[in-house]
Amino acid sequence: MSRSTCILIADDSRVYRRIVESVLNDIEDVEVLAVAGDGQEALEKIAATSPDLVLLDMDMPRKDGIEVLQALSRDESPVPVAVLSGVADAGLTIEALRLGALEYIHKPEGAGARARLMGSLERVIRTVQALSRNRSRTAGQETTAYAPHASCGKTRDPVELVLIGVSTGGPRALMTMLPDLSPEIDCPIVVVQHMSTGFTHSLADALGRACPLPVKEAAHADPLEPGRILLAPGGTHVELGRNRIGGGLPLYLVDGPYVNSCRPSVDHLWKSVAEVYERGVLAVIMTGMGTDGLDGVTALAAKGAYCIAQDEASSVIWGMPGAVVQAKLADEVLPLSAIAGRINALVQHGI
Repeated sequence: MSRSTCILIADDSRVYRRIVESVLNDIEDVEVLAVAGDGQEALEKIAATSPDLVLLDMDMPRKDGIEVLQALSRDESPVPVAVLSGVADAGLTIEALRLGALEYIHKPEGAGARARLMGSLERVIRTVQALSRNRSRTAGQETTAYAPHASCGKTRDPVELVLIGVSTGGPRALMTMLPDLSPEIDCPIVVVQHMSTGFTHSLADALGRACPLPVKEAAHADPLEPGRILLAPGGTHVELGRNRIGGGLPLYLVDGPYVNSCRPSVDHLWKSVAEVYERGVLAVIMTGMGTDGLDGVTALAAKGAYCIAQDEASSVIWGMPGAVVQAKLADEVLPLSAIAGRINALVQHGI
């Protein structure tokens, strides 16, 4: 029998703590380990009980949710946290994710609220269980990385486009990696981060303040421009057009069904790129649950694209990059700390 996932609920509303506890009691293999009514009590009980997951409200006395996340981020092995808040603030959401929160769940209201809450909690619990399995596999193991492929004397293709796909743990990974990119990068970069509608604008702003390159949430028909990073908007797919607009190929926002339970989807964009580019694409697949990006890498690899996958040890969840590595489609497997430097080198010298 599998071990229960032990959860601490931190919320200053006694009524809502009882609602969450009731929902968790209906989820298999879950145990409510403790509850806390404010941020300071939450930190004390986390230290005393070592839960597998903390469900954290943002607006609490003594210490608010951000202060709790700041304190936890200083630990060597911080406990996984999912924010469960009634505060719908995009900037606050991005800050919480930057500090390491796995997910930001807005407290559902109205008809069907309990079912929607259960769905959100089940999703984050599955993420934590996958994270636990990941840590168990990698405990005591050294990171294994593929060495850069030798050019074997052939002429290198210049990098014409950099693609980045990322999901769970992505905002923090992007805030770590993108600031180390060279300001001399002279090709477009397009990022697909799995995120809901309304949050990617704030993420783009935060990344733009930290990154030496301009970062923009993509608008419909935005052209790909050298040295600019476009971030796919939450809740919509993006795909590459074939006809240039203002000197660059356009990125179109398109409706459509979820792909791999995701919208925006890495696969949706990357497969459209494979239809347009014959060579010169550098694809970077980073931390995230599931396999979104695998089909896209497969299509790009057939056109000669070069792929970097984040390694297991530095990923929050090694689902997306792991699927690419296991399919033997990664040219290199690197820790998060080495990815920006390798992008800089490949853009400078070719692939």
